[in-house]
Amino acid sequence: MKVSTNIIISTLVFLVVFTVMIALPYKSMSAVALPNFDEDQDERSDVYNPLRSGRITDGSLVYESNGCATCHTQVIRPTNAGADMWRNNWAGMANDEDRGDTRRETHSFDYLGQARANIGLMRVGPDLSNIGLRVATYIQDTDLTPEMYLYLQLYNARAKVGAEQSNCPSNPYLFDKIKRYGATPKDALPIKDQEFIFVPNEKAQALVSYLLSLKKDDVAPAAIQ
Repeated sequence: MKVSTNIIISTLVFLVVFTVMIALPYKSMSAVALPNFDEDQDERSDVYNPLRSGRITDGSLVYESNGCATCHTQVIRPTNAGADMWRNNWAGMANDEDRGDTRRETHSFDYLGQARANIGLMRVGPDLSNIGLRVATYIQDTDLTPEMYLYLQLYNARAKVGAEQSNCPSNPYLFDKIKRYGATPKDALPIKDQEFIFVPNEKAQALVSYLLSLKKDDVAPAAIQ
């Protein structure tokens, strides 16, 4: 049977896309080795090894299981692929008090040690590569802690002033609804309710710990800056 031209073309297109989008990235990521600092450029010669453990690891699992990577990326693209480097505090801090300009692109090394890299599928919401530092700018002129800001975001993002049109889904199942009695726990949400209080459960606490760990402030080798 003669194979139609359309089938041949479709097959070739699929093979090209598969190779470029899946096979080659997988091969390059699977062969990643820890980079060394350079004595001349970095004034140190140890191995660069970003560590994540404990509750942060648990929080990444909550992040994955709740589909956060569907709407949020954790990828600072190179300039020839987008303007991520110049978006406010996305790629790092342009004026870090201690280290100056810490902005840099994402590298494969950023995902070392992770069972699954939360690269993301699309940007319905903002990139979260540096959310752990950006939160500090969001809570200026408020009495919120970074943790409480994120708890409120998770509970109902649209309840925040200026975020009424947010696409972020509400996640009330990450909070325990407790009958109001006696002293209010310090981590209870500042929600006006005469009968109940809302307290983040272990999954919410782990998720927020994970989000606050996402910072572009580690000392990386000059070669990958």
